[in-house]
Amino acid sequence: TALEEAQKLLRFQEAFEKDLDDRFVGLSVNQTMSKLIRAGHAKRAQKVQSEFKVSEKTYWWTRLRALVSKRDWRELEDLGKVRKSPIGWEPFFNEIIGAGNTKVAALFIPKCTALTSAERVEMWVKCGMIAKAGEEALKAKNRDALEELRTQASGQAQLEIDRMISQLQKGR
Repeated sequence: TALEEAQKLLRFQEAFEKDLDDRFVGLSVNQTMSKLIRAGHAKRAQKVQSEFKVSEKTYWWTRLRALVSKRDWRELEDLGKVRKSPIGWEPFFNEIIGAGNTKVAALFIPKCTALTSAERVEMWVKCGMIAKAGEEALKAKNRDALEELRTQASGQAQLEIDRMISQLQKGR
């Protein structure tokens, strides 16, 4: 019943407060998991997930947002290497770019395989990586995208884009 669930959550939270010297009572299950993750207690958060039958998707969203709020870029990078994400990789890109870390956000672009080439070009541009955006457009043989990127590029990136455009013209 809901009452038993609430009592179980309260017991967990009281134990966390005792062990971790922090406030947990009154938080929801998701807030409890998030706070545990932010405090570096992922194992305890997983215990909460399994005890309260939190879906894998909900847990991953909670974990993603907690790690971004903590600015734990290394853990996010590691999470990207581990396995398939039940929420896909696009949320990782969006949450991380939203927090302003273009370098880590860019690591997730190649993993966003369900997206169109044009969407990935846009992601590379958001990261300020015009040459990478160009490579994506070149793979799709999208000359219009390359021409558009050329107007945004400067220096070495512009030379790269020019090379890609001429490569397309030759019809490789």
